[in-house]
Amino acid sequence: MTDHQYIAHLWLSRMWDKDIEINQLEVRRDKIISSLSGIGNYDSDRIPSAGNDNGTETKNIEYSLLSGQIEKKVSDISKENVRTIDTIDNVKDPSLRGILYAWYINRLHWREVGKLYNIEKTQVYRLRNRELNAVFEYIPVEEVEL
Repeated sequence: MTDHQYIAHLWLSRMWDKDIEINQLEVRRDKIISSLSGIGNYDSDRIPSAGNDNGTETKNIEYSLLSGQIEKKVSDISKENVRTIDTIDNVKDPSLRGILYAWYINRLHWREVGKLYNIEKTQVYRLRNRELNAVFEYIPVEEVEL
């Protein structure tokens, strides 16, 4: 991978970590939901204190905080996805554009991309270099942290 290809890849994949964070926050939130199966017994008058903790109240607070964090991160990703799509749209070849969408917007694994286009995984890797070359001139290089 050349320096230009690497820079393009870094910029296009800048939201991957945030996407993983969202997935992990959702896993925790789902665990809270499943542990609150007795939510009908929730006592809103009982407030947690140092010696008398209300686990349901604490879980509801954590659920609320997690939901807020997830919502903010999803909003951030959506804004950046719009920028990424606008950048990818500059690529003329529709196959290359489609593969870029699959990888950098939908975050599919390379083998899934290969299945979409009915090509071998190794061919997808070769195409990636062409894609990154095609999109590099539209990448805001000044935003890339090396």
